[in-house]
Amino acid sequence: MINTSFSVVDIEVTEEKEIIQIAILNLDKNLKIIGEFNYYFKPKNEISPFLVNLTGITNEMLENQKSFSDLAEEIYDKLKNSSLICHGVLQDYSILKEEFLKANIYYKPKSMIDTVDLCKIFFPSLSSYKLSELAENLGINANGDYHRADTDAFVTYELLFTILKKIARFPMNNYQKIIDLLKNYSYDMYFFINNYKGIFIDNNYKEDLFIVNNISFRKIIIKSGNNISNKNLYITSIPEEKYISKCIKDSNSYTIIKNYSEYINLNFLDNIEKKYDFNTNINQLLYMKILVWIAETKQGDLSELNLDYNEKVIVDYFRAKNKKENYYYNKALEVSKSTSFLVTNYKSLLNLIIEKEYEDCNLIFDDKHIMGLEIRKLFAEEIYFKDILTELNKVYSKYNNLKIKNLRDNLEIFIKNLHEIYVKDNLSLYKDSIEIILQELATINEDFIRLNFKLIHTSKFLKKLYFILNFSNMGYYKFEIINNPNSFYLKYNNLKKEKLIINKFYNKKIYFIKNTDNILKIKKINSVKEIANSKNFSRKKLYVFNNEISKDIAYSFRNKKSSVRYKNYSYYSSFHDLYKDLEKNTNLDYICYADNSIIYYKKYIENLFDEIYEINN
Repeated sequence: MINTSFSVVDIEVTEEKEIIQIAILNLDKNLKIIGEFNYYFKPKNEISPFLVNLTGITNEMLENQKSFSDLAEEIYDKLKNSSLICHGVLQDYSILKEEFLKANIYYKPKSMIDTVDLCKIFFPSLSSYKLSELAENLGINANGDYHRADTDAFVTYELLFTILKKIARFPMNNYQKIIDLLKNYSYDMYFFINNYKGIFIDNNYKEDLFIVNNISFRKIIIKSGNNISNKNLYITSIPEEKYISKCIKDSNSYTIIKNYSEYINLNFLDNIEKKYDFNTNINQLLYMKILVWIAETKQGDLSELNLDYNEKVIVDYFRAKNKKENYYYNKALEVSKSTSFLVTNYKSLLNLIIEKEYEDCNLIFDDKHIMGLEIRKLFAEEIYFKDILTELNKVYSKYNNLKIKNLRDNLEIFIKNLHEIYVKDNLSLYKDSIEIILQELATINEDFIRLNFKLIHTSKFLKKLYFILNFSNMGYYKFEIINNPNSFYLKYNNLKKEKLIINKFYNKKIYFIKNTDNILKIKKINSVKEIANSKNFSRKKLYVFNNEISKDIAYSFRNKKSSVRYKNYSYYSSFHDLYKDLEKNTNLDYICYADNSIIYYKKYIENLFDEIYEINN
């Protein structure tokens, strides 16, 4: 045991990052509470109604309190000789440090332990790491209201013990790899875990494991059953688990089956280790998460992991290299053989329908319109204008041909003109200009043909742009960065692939679930400003626009608030990912800007949003 003390701290702050409450639990070297302190402070300005609603702290409660500076010496005395433990330690420490500096006190704890990072490592498949949701998922009793520092500090303390209990029963070979990585990721956390892992002794690890390359994987035990030939394969556009719980009455008789690439390969970690440098925190954290998860997963389905964007990029890279000879995929196939009802997603379906086990399945889709839209999304393609400029610049630098330079310059002028119309968001102006736009594009295309150079990307770009400008149902054009004309790109349908896969479906027995004609409660307004100016406290709002351009303009120039999560949902966006994101952020204010294709998913969105607005722009 190390000879040091700890302070579990939580703070509540105003929107200006001024502390209005701090709770401190002083712990001895055995992690026993030896002191509990709770302070309220009067801020310079009154706290907002939002904060009152969030914390339950009122201006009346703070009216006669002292300021933080008045009590800074007293608070510092309770923290100065200890290590700091917080749920989000870097943020809380930076605020504390600033507040102490205002009182001419330099505060630097002996070490810092972050329970958010520890939870990400040791509970890698939880959907959220918010303190309240962690407590609910892990069975921690709050004994008070969340977003009050005294309650949150106590929950953080209990959470710390929950993490240590899990570590105590963890397979030693995986633990040793984690602790080696943790030393580089955060020496403070490494030192704490390494010294306190034995505070709970539990060698009775209940999961069946097998070892590959000195890494423990959870074994899948399958109960024997009779093969069933007549199967129903349900295809959903939302996460499979949610589909089963929300849409299927007897959820115990269904099995989820996905494409083999969705399941972790036993060489997955080996491949990551060979490819990536483990001196970066992203790679270290991801590797630790997977080491924990593979010892407890019941399916080996990589989507169980809660990953950020950068981690997903790495996982998707190696997921694409997965092979059919996959332990967890083969186990899923075995389970599915004795199951009548299976559930999958659209992406997996493309590969599953060529498997012998599923060639005679009844395919059951959630909706005919959704099926068409989801297939279109699967095969959508993109071309970026910056890639066209790169191609033209390379050829020009090689041959020094002025005609290529002129073509490039004319294309840039054309895209800039299109950008000017785009940002004005004026449909009448667009309709008045479309004939001139198409004439200019035809002239550029004629110049391109006369060049007689083999420019594959430029040729494809000009053809697709012409079709999109003529036929809006072929795709759309956008600007990735609204103020940058060169961020222009095209997204469009691949009709050949769409027809090919739909024909495959219609050669099988397919059915559509009969939906009740749910009428969405949609409020029609002329501008998003109408909502901003009203006293509307709905947490989840959906803004539906009748065209992509108006939506993108409104989203780009929205009045951002740090307390709100914003989402820009387009025609080709994944509804599955949107659904998952909303479920993950249940306690956040959430505003989604969407084009009107989202209404096809009305059977799902009515329960996702508190308010739905149609913007009549």
